Amino acid sequence: MNHDTVKSASIKAQNIGAKNLVLWHTQENLGKDRKGCYIKEAKQNFAGNVYVPNDFEEIIL
Repeated sequence: MNHDTVKSASIKAQNIGAKNLVLWHTQENLGKDRKGCYIKEAKQNFAGNVYVPNDFEEIIL
């Protein structure tokens, strides 16, 4: 929807009953741990599926 923190985006997604949360346009300063860090943080507030794609990665929902 817009720029947000992982926590805020995951809370909003949980509140509207979303089944999937896709986080993109993320900071790249976490290197190879980027996906895992974002997924772990999102799962603290969101019960559905969390996706953190790499550039050009295709996600099938």
